[in-house]
Amino acid sequence: KKKYAEVEAEMRAILAQAQALRQELAAAIAADSAAFEAVMAAYRLPQGSDDEKRRREAAIQQALGGAAAVPLRVARASVAVLELARSVAEKGNTNALSDAGSAAYMARAAVECAGLNVRTNAAGVSDQDAARAWLAELADLRRRAAELETAVERIVVERGNLSS
Repeated sequence: KKKYAEVEAEMRAILAQAQALRQELAAAIAADSAAFEAVMAAYRLPQGSDDEKRRREAAIQQALGGAAAVPLRVARASVAVLELARSVAEKGNTNALSDAGSAAYMARAAVECAGLNVRTNAAGVSDQDAARAWLAELADLRRRAAELETAVERIVVERGNLSS
């Protein structure tokens, strides 16, 4: 539409970014499954001797690190989705306002769900420095996601002349 001609290029760029994020998040499904299987395989390792116990514990710790990395990537990508949703809500076609709002709600939920996995894995690792780093990044991502979700909701309500 002529009304949105000045933002068409930006919206096309957002669409390309959204498609890349969708691919990244879809790939994370397989990566998360593989990370979980690695954790389970590590827990199944023999632990009859002291050497086996040490190898098992090292494998568990390594697998937990991998299992935390995937949901952290999901949380980062989900915050990026929220950023895109805000841009669409601010400048995009008003017919897409509910889509922008829906994307924001789902992306925020994805951050929170991923955060549960990060926190679970952080609780099981012996490397407390790594756990603290994961949790600190997660806290920042959760804060940013909450801010963005609130902003998108406000914009959708205002631009759409909706009752809150």
